[in-house]
Amino acid sequence: MKRRSQLATLVAMLAMVVAGTALAPQAQSQQQTRVKIVSTLPMTGSSLGQTQTIVNAIRQALEDRNYTVCNGTVRVDYQIYDDATAAAGKWDPAQVASNANKIVADRDVV
Repeated sequence: MKRRSQLATLVAMLAMVVAGTALAPQAQSQQQTRVKIVSTLPMTGSSLGQTQTIVNAIRQALEDRNYTVCNGTVRVDYQIYDDATAAAGKWDPAQVASNANKIVADRDVV
């Protein structure tokens, strides 16, 4: 149940980022701004079927908007992190921490 709540929070945050970016004022420059969103989900083990569906939905939403928002002035990149390990066969707290450290270090992630 806790995992489902975390997933709902992730989806809600993604929706806010996309909606907020879509409503942001247009850039003054013709150059495209780039932002990156990430997901950290168990892409290994028994949850793969469920999480692959979520990843596909995120990709489809981005593809529908041509990976851009704000009338094409902002490019949205999407990166997937696997928070599971083959050894655990499910999500692994150590892998989650490792992913979080990589995400925090990436200045392009919003």
